[in-house]
Amino acid sequence: LEGERRVPGVAKDRIYKDDVVVQVVGSGAALYAPDVRRQDELIRPYSEDREDQPTERFVVREGILSSAAIPLKAAGEIVGVLFAIYRTAQAFDQTQRQLIELFASQAAAAILNARAQDASRDMSQAQEAIIEFGKSISQAKSNPKEDEVLEAIHTNAAKLMDTNNMYIALYEESRDE
Repeated sequence: LEGERRVPGVAKDRIYKDDVVVQVVGSGAALYAPDVRRQDELIRPYSEDREDQPTERFVVREGILSSAAIPLKAAGEIVGVLFAIYRTAQAFDQTQRQLIELFASQAAAAILNARAQDASRDMSQAQEAIIEFGKSISQAKSNPKEDEVLEAIHTNAAKLMDTNNMYIALYEESRDE
């Protein structure tokens, strides 16, 4: 996951190789730190240069005493990491871990459900654009001209892709142009 995040609409903050999220996603295991001062990956200096790099890691800057990083897993996929940070010392006993992990599981399922709803909405919009394209072509004339077909394609594709800046390039095989 080092690099850009996969989901459009999520802030495009860079994820660096030395971020705890990379470790948690890579291992698929929760990281519980009852005493963050004893957890090297949470307190060591950054190993990669960052834009607007702070002088210390978050837990050090903010005086965090305990922290938990839980992978958000649903349907066999890790969709993110839940961070629970505490300014008071935590033991992370079995009950507390179960509660945090249950919340993380529910959050992961909610994220996957939201993605499915977004995908369904996008598919519906695509189908509507295709139907509108078909209607505009069939209503134009019995033999629409090429420029009418291209205009209909442009109009409906621009709606679907939410852009005003697009063009259609035609390929003529005989001239390889």
